Formats: sequence, C-alpha cells, structure tokens
Amino acid sequence: MRKRILILTGIIALTIVGYFYIENNYIKQIEEKNTIKSKKIVVENSEVKVRKLEEKEAIVSKNKYMWNLDDIYSEWSFWEKDLSKIKNMMDTLEKYNGKISEDPQKIIEFLKLQEKIDILSYKIYLYPNMKKDLDGKNKEAVKNLQQVITLFSKYSISTSWVTPEILSISEET
Repeated sequence: MRKRILILTGIIALTIVGYFYIENNYIKQIEEKNTIKSKKIVVENSEVKVRKLEEKEAIVSKNKYMWNLDDIYSEWSFWEKDLSKIKNMMDTLEKYNGKISEDPQKIIEFLKLQEKIDILSYKIYLYPNMKKDLDGKNKEAVKNLQQVITLFSKYSISTSWVTPEILSISEET
C-alpha cells in the first residue's frame, strides 16, 4: 500500500510539474506568436503607409501638369453666381440704347459697364472651357460652356446698336 501511495504521489507530482512546465512553455509560445504578429502588423502598417504615400505621390505627379482652376472658381456655384451677375449687367446695357449720343457722361458710364462685362466674361468663359479641356467627358463643363457661348451670342445681338450710335455722334460732342 505504501508503494501505491508513493507511486500515486509520484504521478501527482509529475502531473503537477508537467502542468506547470507545459503552461510556461505554452505562455512563451503565445508571447512569441504575439510578438511575431505585432511585428507583422507593424510591417504591414508600414507597407500600407508606403503604398498610401506612393498613391498620393502618383496623384500629385498626375496633377502636376494640370491647371489649378481653383484660382478662377473653386466650385461651380461661384461660377453660376457670376453668370447671373453678368446677365444682369448685360440687361442694364439696354438702358443706354439711344442715350449715349446725348450725354458724354452716359457714354463713359456705358463704356465702364461694358469693360466690367468684358472682364467678367473672360472669367466665366475660361472656367468651363478649361474644365472641358481637362476632362472631355465632363458633361457639366460642356453644358456650361454652351451656356456661355449662347450668352455671348445674345450679348452680341443686344449690343448691335452701339457702333451705329457711336458713329452718329457729331465731332463737336
């Protein structure tokens, strides 16, 4: 019986020692795996960062030789505001019809207004034209460019009276 107790005690002792040994080795293995995983994650994150940086550089280099149209208008809504503004200015030109030959002050006002229209017209024409040149598939740019061309045609027709009226002014005036 003593022998059996000694054998059972030995088995229990070996079991306990084996348990602690396996547990310690298992924990070390898990820690090593976690370290390897964290190193992989760091490497993967570094690779992702490098890829993202390369993508940004590719976009920058792609856009390097493109116009920066934000200097003209940062978005279409600002262009539309100027388009409506120029339409209103063109409508006010009609009030000078028949009056620029009567008063020298009227012709000065008329020419100043026409100059403002000319400056703004270049701006509203350039933006959609250059947007279209950057991307020929840009339907909004094509549509807005067509609006400007139509507006210029109407402007040309509505101011056709200017040259004959200026020519009718006598030299004494």
